[in-house]
Amino acid sequence: MRLALQVVLWALLALALAGGGSLAGGDLFDDDYRDCPHGTRLRDGQVSGLTVVRDAEEADEVAVSWAGTNPATWGLGPNAYDAALVLILDDGGGDDPQVQSLALASRKTTFDGVRTGAKVTVQMAIVVDTAEGDYLISDILEADIHQSLTKPEFKDAFRRRLGADSEPEMTGGIFYFVGYNENFTNYRAVAGESFATIPATERLRIGLAHGGEDDDARDDAGFDAYRIRITDGDGDTVPEGDDVATVAAADVDRTRGSSTFKYNLTQIIVGRIVATEVDQTPFSNVRINDNGRIQAAIHSGGPRPSGLFARPVGVPPTILAANPVNFIETGFYFTNDIYVDYPDEFRDFPTDVLASDETYTLEAWAVNEEGEVISPVQSLRVHPVDTVLRNIIPAGQNFLNYLDAVNAGVTSFHTTEFTVLE
Repeated sequence: MRLALQVVLWALLALALAGGGSLAGGDLFDDDYRDCPHGTRLRDGQVSGLTVVRDAEEADEVAVSWAGTNPATWGLGPNAYDAALVLILDDGGGDDPQVQSLALASRKTTFDGVRTGAKVTVQMAIVVDTAEGDYLISDILEADIHQSLTKPEFKDAFRRRLGADSEPEMTGGIFYFVGYNENFTNYRAVAGESFATIPATERLRIGLAHGGEDDDARDDAGFDAYRIRITDGDGDTVPEGDDVATVAAADVDRTRGSSTFKYNLTQIIVGRIVATEVDQTPFSNVRINDNGRIQAAIHSGGPRPSGLFARPVGVPPTILAANPVNFIETGFYFTNDIYVDYPDEFRDFPTDVLASDETYTLEAWAVNEEGEVISPVQSLRVHPVDTVLRNIIPAGQNFLNYLDAVNAGVTSFHTTEFTVLE
């Protein structure tokens, strides 16, 4: 475009700048673009709705989109050949912002290599290239997204309480929030032999623990929920696990069962140490395959330090192998209990979502109220193998599970060995 800009160019009507305002100190365009000396405006709606979202599959990608009318109606005339939509992205990393120059008819683009765990700001304006440099001929649209939350976790560390008034201490063991019903066990009923559970219809439950942020930080980021995606070994998304939202877990104590058998929904009790010094580091509620190094689950019956776990109260010894993490205890807080804090969010699925002897990838990320991705993506690979254990409860004994229900007539269990593939 020639130096002399046509009058019609300067008469463009306003880009709808969110929050109002024109070029000002601190804008991303300041260093490399000249502010047009004329008042330039684009009509409302001709370019609008600038949206910035994180990509849930590629952690370092940001998708940017906007709406617009036909550029032929903007009154640019021959200057349109030298005009472009310029987008600048700043991820606060200290490097120069990323810049893209796009055709006027463009309506979306993607930025790669964007810093994760950061606030990302994108500005867009119409720029005309002249012999004396690049001139802004519109106000600036701006949008940002705060990816200020860290990844959620599908797991948490075991803890133990050494005395009635002592603070809990962390142990080395890991509990994975993948299992059946509200207590994440690996067993469920076989056909014709139901027992009491919550939910009443047995479900696969996947839980997530918050990252290190406090409630105020999550509020500042507008946290609404986590989204969970389940994909099979071929990379296809499982229909029931297609970016579904989690719900908040209970944040107050709730009891189940009678005055004798209780547990508290803020803690999942998995056993009790009956020796003074033991090492919990090899233990998990799932089987872990760490590049060929196998770590057995608590309930596998494999080797463990003597005296690590007392048999949970109310559980017949003959079914302990079918009952990996039982939550029955005689009260709320116990000396030497091994427990894990209940996850902050969870989602229930039908029990047949995960087929036996198949490998699945679970992914989760945080979103705000607008559905925008505000955390990096966390993933977990899991391989479930189903087994039916029949007639394992002796005659005359009833199965007492964590709800303290008698469950008369239950003799068999459907168990799943969840293997986490590290």
